[in-house]
Amino acid sequence: IKAAQLGLRTALVEKDKVGGACLHWGCIPTKTLLHSAHLYRKFNKAEECGIIVEKIGINYSRLHRRKEAIVNRLFKGIQFLLKKNNVEVFEGAGELTSPSSILLKKNGNEIGKITAKNVILATGSVPLIPHTILYDRRYVLTSDDVLVLEEIPKSIIIVGGGAVGVEFAYFLNAFGTKVTIIELLDDILPAEDKEVSSALRKVFVKMGIDVLTSTALQKVEIDNGVRVEIKRKIQSPPTSKETNETLKADCLLLALGRTPALQN
Repeated sequence: IKAAQLGLRTALVEKDKVGGACLHWGCIPTKTLLHSAHLYRKFNKAEECGIIVEKIGINYSRLHRRKEAIVNRLFKGIQFLLKKNNVEVFEGAGELTSPSSILLKKNGNEIGKITAKNVILATGSVPLIPHTILYDRRYVLTSDDVLVLEEIPKSIIIVGGGAVGVEFAYFLNAFGTKVTIIELLDDILPAEDKEVSSALRKVFVKMGIDVLTSTALQKVEIDNGVRVEIKRKIQSPPTSKETNETLKADCLLLALGRTPALQN
C-alpha cells in the first residue's frame, strides 16, 4: 500500500488471504477469544460486586462466529485499501526464479510470471512443528488449528509456555478445559522479566492449570487422544532429580514458536 501511495506500480502475491498471520491466525482472533474468556470470568464473579447473573453459560459456536465476523470485517477492509490504492493482487504462491522474476503457481500449476525492478520478501512465518511428532490436525494441533475448532476439548496438553502457549492456556481454562503446560526452561514466559513469569505462574496455578517447567517432551503417541512421555527435572535444594512421567489428554497443542516461511 505504501509503495503504491508513493507512485510505484505495485503487485502483491498472496497464496491465502491478505492480512497474514496476525489477522487470520494470530493477534486478532486470539485477542477476540481472550476478551470473551475475560468477560466470562468477570460474570462468574459478578455476585461479589452485588450483581446477580443467572444461568451463565457458553455458546462456543456463537463465540467462534463472532471471532470470524471480526476477522472478516478487517479482511475486507484490507482488500478495500489495496483496491483503493491500485495494488494489483495475484492470488497464488510466488516462487523467486531470479532477483527480478516471480513465478506464480496455484494448486501446483503455473498460472503466470511477473517481473519487477524491486522485490520485497514478506513471506511471514508458520508454526514450528518438530519432524519427530506426528502432526495430524485432529489430536496434535497448532495454534492455527485451535482457532478453527468448533468445540472446546475436555483436556489439552500445551507444549511451550511462551506467549502463544499461555494465551491458549488462559482461554481454554476459562471455558472448562483441563490444561497442562509443558515448558523446557525453568519458567513460563521465559523471554519476559522474572517478576512477570512468576506472577503469571501463581495466577495459573490458582486457576487450576498444571504448569510443568524444566520438562522435556520425550514422545507423543496418538490413540483416541494423546499419550505423552515427559522427563521432568525437579529442584529440591540442595539437589535435583529427574523423573519420567506419562500424561494423557484429548489433544496436544504445539506452541513452540514460529519459523520463517522460506519455501521457494
